[in-house]
Amino acid sequence: MKMIGKQAAVCAAALATMAGGALAIAPGANAAPATHVAIAPANHPVGDNPCGYTQSWPWVGYHYVTSGNAVKEVQCKLKLFGYSIGYTGIDGIFGTNTYTAVVRFQHANGLYADGIVGANTWRALGW
Repeated sequence: MKMIGKQAAVCAAALATMAGGALAIAPGANAAPATHVAIAPANHPVGDNPCGYTQSWPWVGYHYVTSGNAVKEVQCKLKLFGYSIGYTGIDGIFGTNTYTAVVRFQHANGLYADGIVGANTWRALGW
């Protein structure tokens, strides 16, 4: 994917703001093409941090961080976006339900759907 230049990103953010929304741009190797920039409504959870479980964004997923506050942050963000994380809710454990929700979120947002919450997925979650 070609990265969006700073000027183009500023213009896109200004247009999104004028339209009453928030802009989510996830540049990088596993990000959506520039033609698939997501603009969320102003009342969407993108941009605010109502979860507050962590102040960092380490890679989360199998073979990376699989428990703790970073996983709780991912689970909370996924719930805000309407994804089911299973009957246990926000428990801080990266299990099958959280993995499935991450893959579905990534797929729906044009990201590489590997189930790992890296930099691009964190950005798409609004971090």
